Amino acid sequence: MAKARCCYWRFVLLQLTILRADILLDIHRGEIAEIEALLEEAAELEEFEEHAEKVKTLPAAPSNDDMLILYGLYKQATVGPVNTGRPGMFNMRERYKWDAWKAVEGKSKEEAMGDYITKVKQLFEAAGSS
Repeated sequence: MAKARCCYWRFVLLQLTILRADILLDIHRGEIAEIEALLEEAAELEEFEEHAEKVKTLPAAPSNDDMLILYGLYKQATVGPVNTGRPGMFNMRERYKWDAWKAVEGKSKEEAMGDYITKVKQLFEAAGSS
């Protein structure tokens, strides 16, 4: 009889422990999800920064069009939407860069980073096949 009581109380204690754990998870679930989202964002940012450095090691310089695409995506990922006026016609280089940035203005930071990474990978694949 004593053994049965002992097992019963262990069972009750186990159930209470499980209930307490569930309550704690419910309380902190939002924080856990927030931490996981931050870790995922940090991993994406790290990959983006790695590719921003990696593009500098291409065996051949990318075309002007490819450079402008990369520039626009980089600015959208790091700064966000265009926040300056369009340069004048006497500054064509800056005007082309501004136009490339403006062309991707609707993309989110994450989309711009993803597209930038994809473009760098495409450039390396093209360099490897030529």
